[in-house]
Formats: sequence, structure tokens, C-alpha cells
Amino acid sequence: MPAEGVVDYQRFVIDPGWDEDKFVVACEARPQNRAVVHHILVYVIPPGGRNVDLRKVLVGYAPGSTPVDLDDGVAIHAEAGSKLLFEMHYTPNGTAQSDLSYIGVKFTDKANVKKELEGAIAVETKFRIPPGKADHVVTAKHTVRRDVELLGMTPHMHLRGKAFRYTAYFPDGKEEILLDVPAYDFNWQMKYILKEPRKLPRGTVVHCRAVFDNSEYNLSNPDPSKTVGWGDQSWNEMMIGFMDVVKAD
Repeated sequence: MPAEGVVDYQRFVIDPGWDEDKFVVACEARPQNRAVVHHILVYVIPPGGRNVDLRKVLVGYAPGSTPVDLDDGVAIHAEAGSKLLFEMHYTPNGTAQSDLSYIGVKFTDKANVKKELEGAIAVETKFRIPPGKADHVVTAKHTVRRDVELLGMTPHMHLRGKAFRYTAYFPDGKEEILLDVPAYDFNWQMKYILKEPRKLPRGTVVHCRAVFDNSEYNLSNPDPSKTVGWGDQSWNEMMIGFMDVVKAD
């Protein structure tokens, strides 16, 4: 890795040699060189698959993140022949570096699995945050196509991220705030696990509202004079509401 400059996301496809279906109940990603690893995302690529699917994240690492440790009876299903794609975000620190990050995985037998964990997302990529704007709102939504139980949520923005809220609008007209993060911190990204699963009936709309601070008063702001849009690097922005769900009984 170079000492300076911009390093584009590095993506490596790994064949773990899974010649039978695997059911993952715990998983952890660890950076070998924490000085330059900003984040790790590991995706499951099913047989014949080519593209990254944001709903197929096996595990990730970022400051503040914790290992995947699923409840009894819940597992992530990886088909036989699946490959793993490591998406690595590196940040040069002034000296040339190397890295060999890795993951640990714990499996269970299929007989122990009652529900398979699935991913859902609300994402908006077409936005422009004006220079100097302290409270710029970007929204996205996800419509539930079948009855599910919501287990957890992970909001994701970059350095201008200020606040993030998930609200469920139910088919009967009721609404409920599922998660409210009033002080988002890019340097301490967390997955929020519900104490009890929340059933979301078919037709529920999960509305995500992100607030960005592109003003000079945001001390983490790389450049308040710039208009900011979607992009991989930390000085760009993202707006994603990740959700972990299982099929409802």
C-alpha cells in the first residue's frame, strides 16, 4: 500500500472451499493492520453470482462494530460453492504498509436452524449536499414484501453524517420510530440490536431519514465549501439504512 494518495476500494474474491451448504451463527472480521484499515465488508457471492449485493453482507468491521453473534435458531445461509468478496477501505498514513485482514466463522448444523437471517436496505444514491448546509435531509424507504421480524439496524453515512432515524409506517395507518440516532458518529459505527424482534407485516414501509452537516461547525467536515454527493471515499457521502430480518412465523 502506498504511503500517500487516494487508494480506491480494494476487492478480493476468496474461495473458502465450501462444498456444502453452510449455516453461519457467528462471525468476526479483524484487520491485521489497524493503522490503515478503515473498514472491511465481506459479502457472500452465491454460485453464478457476479455483482455485490448490499443485502448479502456476511460480516463487517469498522470502528465501534461488534462481531456477528446470532440468537439460537437463527443463521446466515451460504450455498455450497459460494465465494466471499472482501471489500477493503484503506487510508494511507504516510508510510508504505501491508495488510492481511481475515475473518473467523462459526457454523451450526442445518437441523439447528429455524430461521435464516436476511438483509434489507433503504438506500439513496442521488443526492447533493450544498456547501455550508448544516441540516441537509436525505430520505430513503424500503417496502416490506412479506411478513418479517426486524432484529437489528445499522445506519451508514460518512464524515458529514449528523443524525439518522428509522420509522415504520404500518398498513393499518399506525407509525412507530424503530431507531433514532440523534448524534451519529462516523468514527464509532454501530449495529443496533433490538431487545425483542419487531414484526413488520407485509406492506409496511420503513422510512429512513438522514441529516448531514456540511457546515464549518462540523469539525469532521473535510471541506464545507464543496457540494457533496455519493461516493466511496470518506470525503464523499453515503446514505444507507441496513436492516437484519427473518421470516415471520
